[in-house]
Amino acid sequence: MHDTARVAAVVGTEPSDAPFPFTSYAAIASARDHLGPIIVQAQHLPYGVWWDRLRPTIELTRDGEIAGSPLPLNGVWCCDGRFIPSDDAAYADGVSCYRTGDGLF
Repeated sequence: MHDTARVAAVVGTEPSDAPFPFTSYAAIASARDHLGPIIVQAQHLPYGVWWDRLRPTIELTRDGEIAGSPLPLNGVWCCDGRFIPSDDAAYADGVSCYRTGDGLF
């Protein structure tokens, strides 16, 4: 389980022409909903509909080091603090509220 005082995710480590992926959005949004406030570190700012939706709900930092391990971005967090990876059969149910826009925020 991650330290909820300073949960962090790292995105935008390299420049990209691809929009911010839904899977990263779901991982960060679900962590925010179930683990508490999220700090996102991005050297290169993402773009796209999922980033636009996520950006107002997180704290963004452009430099510095993240203490501890960053959040995994390939799954979804549950209310009991469990992480369900995207290759798990339970992922579809866990991520459905984010896909339809009915997230917890």
